[in-house]
This record gives sequence, C-alpha cells and structure tokens, in this order.
Amino acid sequence: MLELSLNALQRVIRIGLILCLSFVFSIFICKGWHEPAEADAAVTALDAWPATPQLNGTTGNLSGTFTISAGSNRLLVVAVDCQDTGGSTGQTFSATYGGVALTQAAIENSNRRQTWIGYLNEAGIAGRSGDTLSVTITGTHTNVSAHIASYQGVDQTTSITGTSSFYLNNANPGTFPAAVTVNAGGYGIYTFSSNQTRTSDNETYTEHSDYLNGLQMGVASKAFAAGGTTQPSITYAANARASHSLVTLNPSAAGGAGTLQLSSATYSVNENAGPVTITVTRTGGNTGAASVNYATSNGTATAGSDYTSASGTLNWADGDSADKTFTVSITNDPDTEGNENFNVTLSGATGASLGTPSSATVTIVDDDGVPPPSQVPAGNFILFVAVFLGILIYGIRKNQERKKQL
Repeated sequence: MLELSLNALQRVIRIGLILCLSFVFSIFICKGWHEPAEADAAVTALDAWPATPQLNGTTGNLSGTFTISAGSNRLLVVAVDCQDTGGSTGQTFSATYGGVALTQAAIENSNRRQTWIGYLNEAGIAGRSGDTLSVTITGTHTNVSAHIASYQGVDQTTSITGTSSFYLNNANPGTFPAAVTVNAGGYGIYTFSSNQTRTSDNETYTEHSDYLNGLQMGVASKAFAAGGTTQPSITYAANARASHSLVTLNPSAAGGAGTLQLSSATYSVNENAGPVTITVTRTGGNTGAASVNYATSNGTATAGSDYTSASGTLNWADGDSADKTFTVSITNDPDTEGNENFNVTLSGATGASLGTPSSATVTIVDDDGVPPPSQVPAGNFILFVAVFLGILIYGIRKNQERKKQL
C-alpha cells in the first residue's frame, strides 16, 4: 500500500515538472528566446501638412491660429512661398509662434519666386504665449502662402540634419544642387513656388498642397527608414521658373525625451508631521525641455480642512533628468477621525511622455487615537457578533456530541 502511494506521488511530481518546463519553454518561444529589441527612433508627422495653405494673401504680413498637438520632442515647421512676377529679389522672412521667434533653416530669394523654411523646437513651443502664428516678409511680393505642420521624435539639439535651395530658370526638371544627408528615421521636406504645376519628383516625395491664386505654391515630404542622402529632381508641367528649399529632420535617440511619472503610487504622512513631499521623476532620456502639470483632489480627506490643495507645473531643461518635487500642506487638527486620503494626479506632459504611475493616493495617518466605538461601522460589529456566536454554538454542539458518545 505504501509503495503504491509513493508511486502515485512520484507520478504527480513528474507531471508537475513537465507542466512547469512546458510553461517556461512556451515563454521563450513566444519571446523569440530574448526580449524584443527596442524600436529604432524615427521622426513621425504629428500635425500633417494641409491640403491648402493655412495662411495666404498678397501682403507681407500673415497671421492666424495654429493649435499644435501634444507630443514628445516636437518640431513646428513653417514653409513659406512668395512670388513677385515683377522680378524683385532679396526678400527677407521671419515668423513667430505665440511670440517666440522661429529659426530660419533654408531660404531661396535670388529671383522672382522665393521659398523659406523655419522651425521651432520643443523648448520654444513650451515657452510660447498663445497659438498665433505670424509671418513677415520684407520687399516686393505679389502672393504669399504659409504651410504649417509639426513632427515629433525630432532631436532637440540638432533638429535639422541638412538643407539646400535652388532656383529653376525656364527649364525642366530642376534638381537640388547637392545631396543632403538624411539620418535613419529622418524626414525630408521641400517647398516650391512656381509658375507651372509640379507633377512629380524622382524620389517620390508626397505632395501635400499646391496651387494658390493661379500660381503653384506647395510642400512635399518623405519619411526615410534608412539613412543616406536625398537630392530630389522635380518635374513640372512645362518649362518652369521655380524656387525651392529643402530640409531634413534629424530623429532623436530612442527614448531620448524620457517619461515623466510619480516616484510612487502611494504616499503616507503623519497628521502632525508637516507637509508631505511628492516626487516626480524623468526616466529613459533627457533630450529636450519637458514639463508636466500636477494637481490634488479629494478622497476621504477634504481640501481646506484636512490638507491644502496644490497645483502647478514642473519643468525640466534640455539635458535635465533630476527629480522634481512639490509639497502639500497637512492640517493637524484635534479631531479623532481615523486615517484619511487624497489624490495627486499628473497631466498635460509636454516634451516627454506621461509615464506610470501618473496618479497616487496620499494617506494622512491620524495622530489623535482610534475612533470612538460610535464610529465603528454597525455592519462590521454585527458581522463580528454573528461569527462569534456561530463559533460558540458549534463548540457547544460538538461538546454535547462527545458526551453522548461517552
């Protein structure tokens, strides 16, 4: 009998080991025997180029509202096209977004049609005041258009890898004078202003907008998975006079911006210990400026009587990954009320992703003793009495049964 029991036990152990090994083996198979490699960084379109220019007119001053989407390591790109059929040259361009000046990346103003590309990185976007975008052009001009788009995943230190510009004079096609470097995961963008319709280019850039007031003014772009160079040769419907400006966007390192999150999902503070300090961390990268909003909200604790509500914004500079903190004042009252809690929440991250945890519960530990009996929930007391009586009755019955057996 003992031998049979041992054999059965051995069989159970063997089956258990087989099941465990099968489970572990399946994990390795599903993961390919290793953790998946982190995806390469790449620039991606955030707010796409429009089908028609957002701003256009006949004067040198254009203004309108552009609302940029939330994202990480963003770059605002503005492509401006200008035409003057009278043949004037030497126009200058400038633009601001929310009062912050854009940086000029490329310009072609040597003949009667002009193009310009400017940009604003994450720090400038975060520091703007409002969403008004204004473009100013000096010199003579007949028609002006401004195309606006944004990208994310762009290196904030060296946002532009390379640039090129040229003017095509009564010829077809026209080719940028030199090959421009584009890094793996980068983006190429060119804008054009012509008296003829752009039909294609030899690198199959995607055209996003064209035609304004009977003239051809547009933008084309292309994502590059692999690094190398770009040198588009652009074909028009007939012999063309056209201005062109080209830039390539440089991707940030994988995880370069990092994530912003609370250091813990739970905090605890004694009621008489003073303010509680909440820590927010930036992990996984420190490229570009970043910020996040914080705010408290009631749980069982009430703002004004148990704690002082707090809200604000924490900021990181480019290259900064140090922890940031804020404090919440705790009210030390004489009431015996038991432990209470309130919530802390992060929101509106810019320049970096919002990580986990983004919310936390803060427990205020009461220092005035346990609540009086009247504060103990009635349901819990009734349950305790019922369990106690059940155990007592069970014990009495079992004792009676033993006496009968004797």
